[in-house]
This record gives sequence, structure tokens and C-alpha cells, in this order.
Amino acid sequence: MATKKHALTALIFAFCLSFGLNAFAGGAFYIYPQDTGGSPYKWDGGNIHWRSDAGNLSSNNGTVKIPGPTPDIYKSLCKTIADPCAQMDKCGAIMCVDFLFKRWATAQLVTAATDSPVKAAQINVTYDGMIDGNTDINAENYSTYKDQYNGLAEKGTITPILVIFDEDGSIIEAEAGPNQEKYLLGLTDPLRDPTLKTGFYTGGIMIFNGLFINGKLPNTSDSNDREPSLEVSNVKFASSMLHEIGHAMGLDHSQGLRAANGSSETGTDNPDGIPTMYPQLLNFDSTHEGAQYDLHTDDIVALASLYPTDYFINKFCTIRGELQHSNKDPYQGVNVITYSTDDDKFMDSRSFVSGSIYPPSTKNGQYVLNGIVPCKKYTIVYEAVWKNYQQWRGGINPYDGNMIGPDENDITSGVTITVGGYASDTAICNPNNLCDTTPIPATYSAKGQVINADPASSVPEATDSASDTGKKGWCMSIAGGFSPIWGLIVPALAICGFAARSAKQRKKKA
Repeated sequence: MATKKHALTALIFAFCLSFGLNAFAGGAFYIYPQDTGGSPYKWDGGNIHWRSDAGNLSSNNGTVKIPGPTPDIYKSLCKTIADPCAQMDKCGAIMCVDFLFKRWATAQLVTAATDSPVKAAQINVTYDGMIDGNTDINAENYSTYKDQYNGLAEKGTITPILVIFDEDGSIIEAEAGPNQEKYLLGLTDPLRDPTLKTGFYTGGIMIFNGLFINGKLPNTSDSNDREPSLEVSNVKFASSMLHEIGHAMGLDHSQGLRAANGSSETGTDNPDGIPTMYPQLLNFDSTHEGAQYDLHTDDIVALASLYPTDYFINKFCTIRGELQHSNKDPYQGVNVITYSTDDDKFMDSRSFVSGSIYPPSTKNGQYVLNGIVPCKKYTIVYEAVWKNYQQWRGGINPYDGNMIGPDENDITSGVTITVGGYASDTAICNPNNLCDTTPIPATYSAKGQVINADPASSVPEATDSASDTGKKGWCMSIAGGFSPIWGLIVPALAICGFAARSAKQRKKKA
């Protein structure tokens, strides 16, 4: 296997205002234009509508386990429940999905001690009801609805996202292939303007696999429709739903600090550092079962970068820069992470894969880290994307299964970048010299803030190596204690997606 070594150097161009230079931070599900990139696809004006299947999410031997609509007997009760996903067996899947859309849309950030948490993203979500006279979409009629939505998308017609409850896994099987319903919790297909004249979504389809939450006990004869150990709790299934909704809004997968996982991509050493948009649903202990159910700072900053509020524009700063090889070629595909040294580094971190809003194998090593809180100290590190997520078409942009990136052992975790000319590994955004003021005035603004930054120091060598890889998929898979051996998961991801559209609609993944 041929290898080519490069000494990795880094340049940090500036601290600057979020969006002062039209910066996007966080992974984009699709890039626009698709051949050259540079911008993310998103929903025009942040306005998102969705409709739902009227069928059940899951059943057990003919008995409904998780209904779709809320049964009449529980409607009054469920109006008073803070989190309907925790009681999906009573409140139903539709109410849970609505709650999760709103969780994204109302996610909050705070940027100073004097500020209260404020909505970070300018998103407006509307539920338009059940489809076609309360129709249950199943394996028999699914293709009709898929063709209908695809046809509208091909005309550039904006349609609501269609949420489908796959009660028996047959729709997942039809899309992903035989037996893949045993491994895939959900699929998401954001639809784009096929003329490619705009960078806006025109619709989407989400499918949730009820086989994982049908109440069938492990290792019994009635669990043969899926792997016996794969029954998940309400909160874990809702975590996968929250993840798929993030895709539907335009977000790619993301990876936090490698130390959050530990020795492998399925590790859970520091659960607080695992974003909701991490490619897999991990097997946390009971204390941290909801780790991916709670939106991480990285998730919220990514969404706010796509749909910024005035608060996000005016109150935060941005770190931007470019990674380069020693030969001065831009270095695409390195995970750049910044975290606050004033807080828990796993909870308060943001990530961006260099060159990720450009096509694979583009000579572009640019990164943008938004949501930087003024007056806090930040450390910047760069790490390798886990190798499995480079090789899957369901991994992390810009990887497409063919692009060769640094191996997980090629970049030393924790290597810091010298920022802004300081002889240290930390940096501070200090708009209008406010950082010497305690407390920071509520009227302050970071808008327009720019601090010149000197070239950073070089770091240990990284190795590029050739490898054989497959195509990526469009789904969240199970992992850790839920996962069968990797040899089974990888084929599942390799074919997961909407096969009828793959050649025409997708050059990238989710």
C-alpha cells in the first residue's frame, strides 16, 4: 500500500464576526453548487413544514405498542406532559416528532454572564397534519407516495417533509435491502431543487423503523424480525429521531473530541462530548442514556450557523483558518475542534472538518468555528475523523468513501495551534476591550470584531494512505452494545438510502 507523508502546518487567518464574512460553520448535509461547493443547502428563510403518516410506529403480535396519532383517551394527559417522547406509548409518535422538531427550533445559547439563554437559530417549523385523509403508509403504497414526492421535487415544487412510521421494517428493507431493517433505525432523504439553480431544499422524506421499539423481549422466539439484542428504550429511539430531524434541517454528521469516545468510534468515555449528530447511536450506561437526546453545543452552533438569529450574529465571534501540508497544499478532511478552557471541554466545544463544504478531494483546507463566546479562553486542536466514518457513504463530509484522509493514528490528539501571536495554546475574542469589564455590559456587541492572527506552528507529520472503500448511506445506525460486528454494519450502511434516487439525486450522503 503506497503512502505519502506530509508535515501538517496550520494558519489561522482571524477571529471575526459570525457571518460578517458569510461564514458557515458545522457540517452541511449537501453543498451548493454541488460541483464546486462553498455554501450549504438549507431551507429558504428557515421555514420548514412537515406532514406525517397516520399509521402506527410499532406493534407487538398485533397489539399496538407505539401509536402514530395520540389516542383520544390520552389527549388531555399528553397536553400536560413536558416530554411526550418519554411516553410515546400513550402520546404517540406524531406528538414526539413535533416535540423534537421544536427542540431543534428553540435550542438556546448564551454568550455572557449578563445574558439569559436566547434562541440561537431562526427556524420556523409547522406541522401540516396527516397525509391524504389520515392514510397509513406501508410497504404496499409507499412507492406511490415516494414517486409523488420525488415528482414534485423534480418540478421544483416545495413540499412538506414527509415523516413515515415503518411499523414492521418493510419500507426500510425495500429501500436498503434484505435484512437491513434489522440494523437501521431510520433513513432521511432531503430533496433539492433538481435544476440546481438555488441552494434551497424543496422537501424531504424521513422513515423511522418501529422494529427497534416494538417491545419484543431479547433472545425470544418473537424477536426474530430483528436482532434480539436491538430493542431500544424510548429515549434512545427518540435520540435517533432527533438525529434524523437534524439531517432534514440540513445538518451533516459531526464528531467531537476523540477523547469523548476513547479508543474507538463506538466508545463512550465522556458521554457529554458526543453530539446528537454523531453518526451512530452509542450504547451509554443508564446514567447517560440520554446523552444524544440532549443537543450538544456543537449541534446548536451548527444549526445557528445555517439559520442565524440576530443574537447569534451580534453576540458571538468566529475563528476561521486553513490547514495546509508542508508543501503548502490545503489539507482537506481534518476535524478542527475548539473548546473553552473556562468550562467543561467536552460540553462546550465546536467542530468543523476542513474543506467540508467543498467536494471530496478539493484542495481546500478552510475551516470556520462559529459561536465563540467573547472573553472566554479557547484551545484549538485538530484530529483525524474516525477511519470508519471516512470509509462509509454515511460518514462525515467531505468523505465519500473514496477520498483518502489521515488515519486516526496519523494526527496526534490534543496538538494545539498557536493563535493570534500569543506564546500559548489559547485565544480570546475581546470585542471593544470588554474582557477587562466585569460583568460584561448587556449592550455589548461582537459584531465586526476582527483580531489579526499570526501563522501557527507546525505539528507532527500526518500520513495519507490508500484504502479500498465503499459508498456511504443516509441513516443513523446502531453501535456499541447495540451493534452486530462491523462486518455486518458496514454492508448495511453501504446500501442504505433511497436507491431509486441515488444516481440522480445524491452525490453526497447524510
